[in-house]
Amino acid sequence: MCIIYNGEKMVTVTRATVSRVEQKLGEGRDQLLVSRYLRLILTRAKNAMDIYDPFAMVQMRGLLSAGISINAAKDFETAQDIYQFIMLGFQNYNFEHRRKYILDQPKETTIPILCRVIDSQECTIEAKQFALIILKSLKDEKAVPNILKLLKESRNFDDLGAEILGNISYKDQELRSQACEVLRNLFGTLPDSIKQSIIGYFAKLDDKKAVPLIIGELQNERIQVRLNAVVALGTLRAEIAIPKLLEKLDPKLESSDRVRETSARALIIINKRTNEILEALGKAIREESDPQIKEEFIYALRILKGGKFTISVLE
Repeated sequence: MCIIYNGEKMVTVTRATVSRVEQKLGEGRDQLLVSRYLRLILTRAKNAMDIYDPFAMVQMRGLLSAGISINAAKDFETAQDIYQFIMLGFQNYNFEHRRKYILDQPKETTIPILCRVIDSQECTIEAKQFALIILKSLKDEKAVPNILKLLKESRNFDDLGAEILGNISYKDQELRSQACEVLRNLFGTLPDSIKQSIIGYFAKLDDKKAVPLIIGELQNERIQVRLNAVVALGTLRAEIAIPKLLEKLDPKLESSDRVRETSARALIIINKRTNEILEALGKAIREESDPQIKEEFIYALRILKGGKFTISVLE
């Protein structure tokens, strides 16, 4: 026997009854019974989340192991309770199992509930982080307004929120514009490990307003950040960055061979053919001692002097 609080009174449920219902859940039968049963155990969890309840844990473990679909719940509130229980009341259960369980559900059910979680004033930081991790995998712009709102209200989610905004393929250009603005505002506060990704997102989102920020990272101590900055400036065809890219050809000003080679390729992509650029490349070729790097410079000069232009040279 087990006593469960259903939100109004204490209810006695036998383990045999639970087993029969879980069997029906697994077979996908009797949707009304499914909904009532889920409401019973999940309302108990919702009203006493701070009490360790081994039996409730066993019940939820059964649901997760059976891979029960959220669609088994007939109403939105029951589905929301399932998510709340998984995110808030079941945190000791295997993280990847919980994540996979939610990702296996239909997007049309998942996204509205996750958005409610990150909007809620009652949910913990940990719960919101878990919801954001799921949204990062879903890459759906429907959640963008909620994420933007969250980032304005709290600085606890800057890194994860920025990665989500940058990874989405936007159909709504107004949302893309808003996301780019937030990414630019956050950029200076982010660690280099995140910056190097955000630089790539600027290029992916074709955010030309971010060019001055990207140019500033050409002096970053981390090679990968500088390298990503060079690639992004080429992809964005940032003519304003040409003087800085020409400086990157000089081994006295740039220590990384990869950054120097990639700078020559970025100049090809920008495809600005001025005497200043041609002369700088010629000088770099004459002074270069490394045969491989010299070949990259020669190739860039040949292309800019009239060879066939191709964007694939940055790949």
